[in-house]
Amino acid sequence: MNRDKQYNKWLETSHLTQDLKSHSISGGFNTVAGQILSFGINILSTVILARLLVPGDYGLVAMVTTITGFITVFKDLGLSSAVIQTKELKDDQVNSIFWISVGVSFVIALIVSLLAPLLVAFYQEDRLLNMTLVFAASIFVTGFSLQHNALMKRQMRFKTLSRIQIFSTVASLLTGMFLAWKGFGYWSIVAISVSNPIYSTISLWFVCDWRPRLGFNSKGIKTLVSFGAGLTGFDLVNYFSRNMDNVLIGKFSGSSALGMYF
Repeated sequence: MNRDKQYNKWLETSHLTQDLKSHSISGGFNTVAGQILSFGINILSTVILARLLVPGDYGLVAMVTTITGFITVFKDLGLSSAVIQTKELKDDQVNSIFWISVGVSFVIALIVSLLAPLLVAFYQEDRLLNMTLVFAASIFVTGFSLQHNALMKRQMRFKTLSRIQIFSTVASLLTGMFLAWKGFGYWSIVAISVSNPIYSTISLWFVCDWRPRLGFNSKGIKTLVSFGAGLTGFDLVNYFSRNMDNVLIGKFSGSSALGMYF
Protein backbone atom coordinates (compact mmCIF):
# COMPACT_ATOMS: atom_id res chain seq x y z
CA MET A 1 0.00 0.00 0.00
CA ASN A 2 1.29 3.46 -0.91
CA ARG A 3 2.44 5.36 2.17
CA ASP A 4 0.51 8.50 1.21
CA LYS A 5 -2.72 6.54 0.94
CA GLN A 6 -2.04 4.62 4.15
CA TYR A 7 -1.58 7.76 6.25
CA ASN A 8 -4.03 9.96 4.35
CA LYS A 9 -6.55 9.57 7.20
CA TRP A 10 -4.24 11.58 9.44
CA LEU A 11 -3.54 14.32 6.91
CA GLU A 12 -6.86 15.04 5.19
CA THR A 13 -9.45 17.14 7.01
CA SER A 14 -12.06 17.66 4.28
CA HIS A 15 -14.34 15.04 5.85
CA LEU A 16 -14.53 17.08 9.03
CA THR A 17 -16.10 20.08 7.29
CA GLN A 18 -19.23 18.08 6.48
CA ASP A 19 -20.32 18.29 10.11
CA LEU A 20 -17.90 20.77 11.61
CA LYS A 21 -20.35 22.12 14.18
CA SER A 22 -21.03 18.68 15.62
CA HIS A 23 -17.32 17.82 15.72
CA SER A 24 -16.52 21.14 17.43
CA ILE A 25 -19.20 20.77 20.10
CA SER A 26 -18.29 17.16 20.78
CA GLY A 27 -14.59 17.99 20.87
CA GLY A 28 -15.10 20.88 23.25
CA PHE A 29 -17.26 18.77 25.57
CA ASN A 30 -14.78 15.90 25.67
CA THR A 31 -11.82 18.22 26.24
CA VAL A 32 -13.51 20.06 29.11
CA ALA A 33 -14.80 16.81 30.64
CA GLY A 34 -11.32 15.29 30.48
CA GLN A 35 -9.74 18.34 32.09
CA ILE A 36 -12.33 18.43 34.87
CA LEU A 37 -11.86 14.75 35.62
CA SER A 38 -8.07 15.08 35.57
CA PHE A 39 -8.33 18.09 37.87
CA GLY A 40 -10.45 16.12 40.32
CA ILE A 41 -8.00 13.22 40.26
CA ASN A 42 -5.09 15.60 40.85
CA ILE A 43 -6.85 17.19 43.82
CA LEU A 44 -7.52 13.78 45.36
CA SER A 45 -3.93 12.68 44.83
CA THR A 46 -2.64 15.94 46.32
CA VAL A 47 -4.62 15.28 49.49
CA ILE A 48 -3.16 11.78 49.73
CA LEU A 49 0.41 12.85 48.93
CA ALA A 50 0.21 15.70 51.46
CA ARG A 51 0.02 13.06 54.19
CA LEU A 52 3.04 11.20 52.83
CA LEU A 53 5.36 14.05 51.86
CA VAL A 54 6.65 17.31 53.32
CA PRO A 55 6.66 20.80 51.70
CA GLY A 56 10.40 20.55 51.16
CA ASP A 57 9.87 17.64 48.76
CA TYR A 58 7.64 19.78 46.56
CA GLY A 59 10.06 22.67 46.82
CA LEU A 60 12.98 20.59 45.55
CA VAL A 61 11.03 19.53 42.49
CA ALA A 62 9.85 23.09 41.88
CA MET A 63 13.45 24.29 41.90
CA VAL A 64 14.13 22.05 38.92
CA THR A 65 10.87 22.39 37.00
CA THR A 66 10.80 26.18 37.21
CA ILE A 67 14.16 26.41 35.45
CA THR A 68 13.80 23.50 33.05
CA GLY A 69 10.26 24.54 32.16
CA PHE A 70 11.66 27.79 30.77
CA ILE A 71 13.84 25.82 28.36
CA THR A 72 11.13 23.34 27.36
CA VAL A 73 9.08 26.22 25.97
CA PHE A 74 11.21 25.58 22.88
CA LYS A 75 10.50 21.83 22.81
CA ASP A 76 8.80 21.81 19.39
CA LEU A 77 9.16 25.46 18.27
CA GLY A 78 5.39 25.71 17.90
CA LEU A 79 5.43 23.18 15.04
CA SER A 80 2.62 21.09 16.54
CA SER A 81 0.28 24.07 16.33
CA ALA A 82 1.44 24.69 12.79
CA VAL A 83 0.57 21.10 11.82
CA ILE A 84 -2.89 21.44 13.37
CA GLN A 85 -3.84 24.67 11.60
CA THR A 86 -2.35 23.99 8.16
CA LYS A 87 -5.12 23.47 5.60
CA GLU A 88 -3.15 21.21 3.27
CA LEU A 89 -0.56 18.91 4.79
CA LYS A 90 1.71 16.34 3.16
CA ASP A 91 3.34 13.30 4.66
CA ASP A 92 6.82 14.62 3.81
CA GLN A 93 6.09 17.73 5.85
CA VAL A 94 4.93 15.79 8.91
CA ASN A 95 7.89 13.44 8.63
CA SER A 96 10.37 16.33 8.49
CA ILE A 97 8.67 18.15 11.35
CA PHE A 98 8.73 14.95 13.41
CA TRP A 99 12.51 14.73 13.13
CA ILE A 100 12.88 18.43 13.84
CA SER A 101 10.85 17.93 17.03
CA VAL A 102 12.95 14.93 18.06
CA GLY A 103 16.16 16.83 17.33
CA VAL A 104 15.02 19.89 19.27
CA SER A 105 13.94 17.70 22.20
CA PHE A 106 17.36 16.04 22.22
CA VAL A 107 19.14 19.40 22.22
CA ILE A 108 16.90 20.68 25.04
CA ALA A 109 17.48 17.50 27.04
CA LEU A 110 21.23 17.96 26.55
CA ILE A 111 21.06 21.60 27.67
CA VAL A 112 19.04 20.64 30.75
CA SER A 113 21.61 17.94 31.59
CA LEU A 114 24.43 20.48 31.31
CA LEU A 115 22.48 22.86 33.54
CA ALA A 116 22.29 20.29 36.35
CA PRO A 117 25.60 21.30 38.03
CA LEU A 118 24.66 24.98 37.68
CA LEU A 119 21.34 24.39 39.43
CA VAL A 120 23.16 22.64 42.26
CA ALA A 121 25.48 25.63 42.62
CA PHE A 122 22.70 28.21 42.28
CA TYR A 123 20.43 26.70 44.93
CA GLN A 124 23.23 25.10 47.00
CA GLU A 125 21.34 21.80 46.85
CA ASP A 126 23.17 18.60 45.81
CA ARG A 127 19.97 16.57 45.43
CA LEU A 128 19.02 18.57 42.33
CA LEU A 129 21.71 16.95 40.16
CA ASN A 130 20.15 13.53 39.59
CA MET A 131 16.64 14.99 39.54
CA THR A 132 17.56 17.31 36.69
CA LEU A 133 19.12 14.47 34.69
CA VAL A 134 15.93 12.41 35.03
CA PHE A 135 13.82 15.35 33.86
CA ALA A 136 16.14 15.76 30.88
CA ALA A 137 15.55 12.15 29.82
CA SER A 138 11.77 12.62 29.96
CA ILE A 139 12.02 15.74 27.79
CA PHE A 140 13.73 13.71 25.07
CA VAL A 141 11.04 11.01 25.21
CA THR A 142 8.30 13.61 24.85
CA GLY A 143 9.72 14.71 21.50
CA PHE A 144 8.62 11.41 19.94
CA SER A 145 4.91 12.07 20.58
CA LEU A 146 4.48 15.75 19.72
CA GLN A 147 3.45 15.18 16.11
CA HIS A 148 1.24 12.20 16.95
CA ASN A 149 -0.62 14.44 19.38
CA ALA A 150 -0.88 17.16 16.73
CA LEU A 151 -2.26 14.73 14.13
CA MET A 152 -4.86 13.50 16.61
CA LYS A 153 -5.97 17.08 17.25
CA ARG A 154 -5.96 17.80 13.52
CA GLN A 155 -8.46 14.95 13.10
CA MET A 156 -10.45 16.25 16.10
CA ARG A 157 -10.01 12.98 18.00
CA PHE A 158 -10.57 14.84 21.25
CA LYS A 159 -12.45 12.03 22.94
CA THR A 160 -9.51 9.69 22.46
CA LEU A 161 -7.06 12.39 23.56
CA SER A 162 -9.10 12.97 26.72
CA ARG A 163 -8.96 9.26 27.49
CA ILE A 164 -5.19 9.27 27.00
CA GLN A 165 -4.90 12.31 29.27
CA ILE A 166 -6.95 10.64 32.00
CA PHE A 167 -5.05 7.35 31.68
CA SER A 168 -1.67 9.09 31.82
CA THR A 169 -2.75 11.17 34.80
CA VAL A 170 -4.07 8.19 36.77
CA ALA A 171 -1.13 5.92 35.89
CA SER A 172 1.50 8.54 36.79
CA LEU A 173 -0.25 9.46 40.04
CA LEU A 174 -0.52 5.82 41.09
CA THR A 175 3.18 5.43 40.34
CA GLY A 176 4.02 8.48 42.45
CA MET A 177 1.74 7.53 45.35
CA PHE A 178 3.21 4.04 45.48
CA LEU A 179 6.74 5.48 45.68
CA ALA A 180 5.63 8.01 48.32
CA TRP A 181 4.09 5.20 50.36
CA LYS A 182 7.39 3.32 50.11
CA GLY A 183 9.24 6.34 51.47
CA PHE A 184 10.95 7.69 48.36
CA GLY A 185 10.07 11.29 49.27
CA TYR A 186 10.66 13.87 46.54
CA TRP A 187 11.40 11.12 44.01
CA SER A 188 7.72 10.22 44.07
CA ILE A 189 6.88 13.72 42.77
CA VAL A 190 9.60 13.40 40.15
CA ALA A 191 8.06 10.07 39.10
CA ILE A 192 4.67 11.70 38.59
CA SER A 193 6.10 14.49 36.44
CA VAL A 194 8.34 12.18 34.41
CA SER A 195 6.06 9.15 33.94
CA ASN A 196 3.05 11.16 32.76
CA PRO A 197 4.59 12.12 29.37
CA ILE A 198 6.03 8.61 29.03
CA TYR A 199 2.62 7.00 29.51
CA SER A 200 1.16 9.56 27.12
CA THR A 201 3.81 8.92 24.46
CA ILE A 202 3.24 5.17 24.55
CA SER A 203 -0.53 5.65 24.33
CA LEU A 204 -0.31 8.09 21.41
CA TRP A 205 1.89 5.72 19.41
CA PHE A 206 -0.55 2.91 20.10
CA VAL A 207 -3.62 4.90 19.02
CA CYS A 208 -2.13 6.93 16.14
CA ASP A 209 -0.57 4.57 13.61
CA TRP A 210 1.27 7.27 11.64
CA ARG A 211 4.93 6.31 11.62
CA PRO A 212 7.99 8.37 10.69
CA ARG A 213 10.55 7.22 8.20
CA LEU A 214 14.23 8.02 7.93
CA GLY A 215 14.87 11.06 5.81
CA PHE A 216 14.32 14.81 5.82
CA ASN A 217 12.88 17.14 3.20
CA SER A 218 13.00 20.86 3.93
CA LYS A 219 10.66 21.67 1.05
CA GLY A 220 7.32 23.02 2.22
CA ILE A 221 8.12 23.46 5.91
CA LYS A 222 9.36 27.06 5.90
CA THR A 223 5.86 28.42 6.45
CA LEU A 224 5.22 25.96 9.27
CA VAL A 225 8.48 26.90 11.00
CA SER A 226 7.69 30.62 10.69
CA PHE A 227 4.24 30.12 12.18
CA GLY A 228 5.63 28.08 15.06
CA ALA A 229 8.36 30.62 15.82
CA GLY A 230 5.77 33.30 16.51
CA LEU A 231 3.93 31.09 18.99
CA THR A 232 7.17 30.16 20.73
CA GLY A 233 8.04 33.82 21.24
CA PHE A 234 4.70 34.43 22.95
CA ASP A 235 5.05 31.32 25.15
CA LEU A 236 8.54 32.40 26.18
CA VAL A 237 7.45 35.82 27.45
CA ASN A 238 4.37 34.35 29.13
CA TYR A 239 6.35 31.67 30.96
CA PHE A 240 9.01 34.07 32.17
CA SER A 241 6.44 36.50 33.57
CA ARG A 242 4.59 33.75 35.46
CA ASN A 243 7.49 31.85 37.01
CA MET A 244 10.19 34.31 38.01
CA ASP A 245 8.76 34.48 41.53
CA ASN A 246 9.34 30.73 42.00
CA VAL A 247 13.00 31.10 41.07
CA LEU A 248 13.54 33.95 43.56
CA ILE A 249 11.71 32.22 46.41
CA GLY A 250 13.67 29.01 45.87
CA LYS A 251 16.95 30.91 45.77
CA PHE A 252 16.49 33.11 48.83
CA SER A 253 13.99 31.20 51.01
CA GLY A 254 14.77 27.53 50.34
CA SER A 255 12.86 24.44 49.28
CA SER A 256 10.40 24.36 52.19
CA ALA A 257 9.19 27.90 51.58
CA LEU A 258 8.95 27.26 47.83
CA GLY A 259 7.06 24.05 48.47
CA MET A 260 4.47 25.92 50.56
CA TYR A 261 4.20 28.66 47.92
CA PHE A 262 4.20 26.32 44.93
